[in-house]
Formats: sequence, structure tokens, C-alpha cells
Amino acid sequence: MKAGVPRDWLKPMSLGLGCLLTAALFAVGRAGPDFDHYLDWSRAFSRGDIFQLRSAILSPNNVPLTQWSHGTGLILALPQALTGQKFGPGPSAIAVGWLAGLVFWWAMGRLLFRAAGGDVPLALFGLGAAFVGTHAGFYSHTYGSESIGYALAGVLALSLFPIGRWRIRESLVGGAAAALLIIVRPNLAIFALPAAAVLAARALGARRPAGQTTAIVAIAWLIGTSLVGFLEVGLVNRWMTGDYLHPPYVYGGDGFHSVELASPQFLAVLLHPWHGLLAYHPVYAIGMAATIYLILLPGPGWERLGWVVLGVLVLAQLYLQASWYVWWLGTGTFGQRGMSITAVLLVPALVTATARGRSGRGGRAESLDSADCGRMLVVVSAPIARGDRFLQLR
Repeated sequence: MKAGVPRDWLKPMSLGLGCLLTAALFAVGRAGPDFDHYLDWSRAFSRGDIFQLRSAILSPNNVPLTQWSHGTGLILALPQALTGQKFGPGPSAIAVGWLAGLVFWWAMGRLLFRAAGGDVPLALFGLGAAFVGTHAGFYSHTYGSESIGYALAGVLALSLFPIGRWRIRESLVGGAAAALLIIVRPNLAIFALPAAAVLAARALGARRPAGQTTAIVAIAWLIGTSLVGFLEVGLVNRWMTGDYLHPPYVYGGDGFHSVELASPQFLAVLLHPWHGLLAYHPVYAIGMAATIYLILLPGPGWERLGWVVLGVLVLAQLYLQASWYVWWLGTGTFGQRGMSITAVLLVPALVTATARGRSGRGGRAESLDSADCGRMLVVVSAPIARGDRFLQLR
């Protein structure tokens, strides 16, 4: 976009596109992978009865045993709890999934706009790449734990990249998102805890201009919400296994272990032709390459360290996912569900690397024009003929 061109059309266009996306996601919303298991938890929470869980096996504490995470069901039950169960579990879950999709795209749009340095076409390209080239588009209208996880991760990532001076709401919103992310999938604490630590460090650094009391409240909130998240996970662990520290995901016997940290299946998770992350779309690989590029690019040490940490977190998630014996997470799923959350990190890396690459070293970035944006989106979407081929469920 050339300098001096009025942008009066941006707000109405953004509003129009937002309304169109809102209506489209509502019209095509449907149940996603493991949806019934999350509905079980939703019924249990809304009715205050854990025996709403369907299972033929009782845990050591004589409650129905399930290994599906409770956090998604808890969030899906909110409309029932808030309206006195005027909504059934199914409509309630669909409504929350739809709202989660809207929250994610709102947060992702703002995050990518900041990553693009205010370049609107580049930010739009990033949104298109996220929708077409990652699982984010699919889970915006096919609801499961990933849908909730995307929304929370998007909000958490946005809180880490504020504009202007520090404000306490960054810590309040980010802390809540981090805690909820932990209870949705405990393994996502890999991302939630470092993010909470960064928010706490930022609050500590702002204690003079913002006031010491405000900073202490922010830090206490971040610590408290994280502890609540872990305590809730521990309580459900005790219901299911009899041990606060023993999750139902970890089990085995006679030489079998559900988690094999000594023999992770890295190549399968990345390259399997049906369940591999990179089989889904090249955007994941391009995002990883962009992260490496940003690490090697000359610049402030703290910024490069941030990209190193991002890369390490993606590798840590890859290691955990590759160590789980059902690493594919469903025989009827296409692409690597367990690694799909990394899109929240890799797409901003792609947009940032594109902006830096166009600006050169120390020069001013040229803004993408509409033709550039269109050509890039054609390249991104070329591997896909139809959207419903992204992920097939049986």
C-alpha cells in the first residue's frame, strides 16, 4: 500500500469481512474430534454429577474413568451453567466453539498486524495463511479441544506483544488465558508457563511507572491463576488415578508404556503421509524456517533470544507429542492435531520474517500491495483443492 493513500475503506471493509466470517462460521459449525467425550464432561460440570461421564471402567476412587481432558468440557458447559441449563449440552458446546473461533481470529488479526509492523495487506496474508495453511481454519468451524486451545493461545500470544506502555490488563487477561490453557490440555503448560513468566517479568519491570502495588497485584494474579490451573488438573488426576501427580494419560504394564520419552517418533509426527504435521500444509515448515531466519538475523540480543525460546517451545511440544503412543490422535484425522497449536507461534514468525526480509537491514519496509498479497495466497492455497479435505473425520 503506497504512502498517502487514504485508508478510510479499511474500517468498513474490516467490519464487513468480520460480519461475513461470523455468519459463515455460525452457519457451518459442527462437532469435531472427541466431541462426545467433551460433552460428557460438560454434562458433569453443568449438573454437578461426575457420573454423567460415560465409562464402563471405574477409577480407583470409584468414579467413571476417562482420559479425555476435563478443561474443554468445563468451558463448553458455561452457557448451561450461566442460564440454568436452558441450553442443552450440544447447543451450548456449539455456541462456545463458535465464540472461540471469533476470539481466535480477533486475537490473531491484531497479533499479525503488530507482527507486520502495521502493514495491512501483509497481516491479511498472514490471516489467510493461518486459515488455509494450518488447522486453525478447520477448527474455527469444527469444534473440539483444539478450538478452545486456539482461542486461549491467541489471546495469550497477543498479551505478550502489547503496544505502548505496560498495563495491568495484559497480566490479568494473559494469566487467565494461561491457566485455562493448562486445564484444557496440561501438556500446553509448555507454552503457558513461559508466557506467564514473561508477563510477570514485564510487570516487575514496570513497577516504578505503574506503581509497586499494581505490579504486585499483577504478579500475584499470574502466580495464583497458574497454581489454580495446576491444582485443578491435580484434583482431576486424583479422581481418575488416585494420585494428584499421576495423569490418566500415563499408564502401562508388561513392558508397555503410554509415554515413551526414550523413543519418540519424531519422523512419524512430522512426515507421516496422513498424520504428519508437514503433510498438512507447507506453511508449518515455512514457519519453522522463518523462526530460524529470525534467530540468525542480526538484531537486538533479547529479540533473537525470544525467537530461540519460541523454537525451543515448538521442539519441546514435538518431543512430548512424539513420545505419546497414540501420537496421531485419531485414525480418521488428517495432519498432526497435537502439534497444530504451534500455528499460533509459527504464522506470526512467518509474517515477521516477511516484513524483515522486505525491509532489509535497517531500511524501511515496503508495504505489500494487493497484487503481492493475492499472489502469496495463491501459493499458500495451491496444495488444497477443497477446504473439507484439510481434515477428515470418521
